[in-house]
Amino acid sequence: MENINRILIKSFVLFICVALISCSNDGNNEPLIPEREYSEQLNVSYGTNERHKMDVYLPENRTSQTKVVVAIHGGGFFTGVKEDINIPVKKLVENGFAVINMTYRLVDTTGLFQEPIIHQPSDITILQQLQDIRLAIDFALNKSKKWNVSQTKWAMFGHSAGATLALLYTHSDFNNDGQIKAVGNLAGALDFGFTDESEFDLLDPKVVELLYRTIGAEPINENKLAYMAKSPYWVTFNNENPKPTINILPENNNTGGGNVDSEEKYIAYRDLLNNKQVANQYVVVMGSDHGFSQPGKWEEAAKNLSSFFKNQM
Repeated sequence: MENINRILIKSFVLFICVALISCSNDGNNEPLIPEREYSEQLNVSYGTNERHKMDVYLPENRTSQTKVVVAIHGGGFFTGVKEDINIPVKKLVENGFAVINMTYRLVDTTGLFQEPIIHQPSDITILQQLQDIRLAIDFALNKSKKWNVSQTKWAMFGHSAGATLALLYTHSDFNNDGQIKAVGNLAGALDFGFTDESEFDLLDPKVVELLYRTIGAEPINENKLAYMAKSPYWVTFNNENPKPTINILPENNNTGGGNVDSEEKYIAYRDLLNNKQVANQYVVVMGSDHGFSQPGKWEEAAKNLSSFFKNQM
């Protein structure tokens, strides 16, 4: 466990990520020139909630062996849309993958941005978001024959909060069937653990409230395990069979309130995967911010994802 600076860093991924919506698009608005043709089905409903939507991208020359990637957007668990990650999604499609780019239900922020803050639980926590991912995968699997894509060669990646969800899903009981064969982490938070509840006294009350709503447990000593259970590092630590993982860290991994997760933690996660003899890759995208908003940085991240997924499926 680490000191209050680490807790502040980890907490700000939830609160400051509002800025990521604009960050994910700035500097990357040039039109994409596809390397190969593909078809798209936009805003396909995979469930009953208005957030249960997916965009499906299918390469024209696909076969029943075409590999599938599930993409999960970021936004601090309480905001964000699937279009935020269109650049890496379309780059993967251009490289021959079928891609399912999904949205999911968000943590409720009612009363969070008023004074005084209303302290209340959210019906949607990380758990429900993971359930949405399961629902989307089941829906897409049922369509896989119709779409003429592989039923077994599936991977997943996410950005920011979406990366945290992707890691949690892939390395937890949600993936007991092994449907997801590899996972990509783009600037995700790895550890929400804390040493003592007093650390939260130094944080912005909005951050503390948002953490409570996102994790689904009060940030008190009695709930330390609940926070570890929503941390990719500790979920992977307790998994006897983690899946191949690529971790992509922007050099300047900053959302305005501090680094989302430190290089030190990413290296520790790499070492954990190595100790478990899990195929993995650790990449630092030099000159990139948290949102990969500099020209060419999304493309660089997508290139690394594509290469890793092709080797691991």
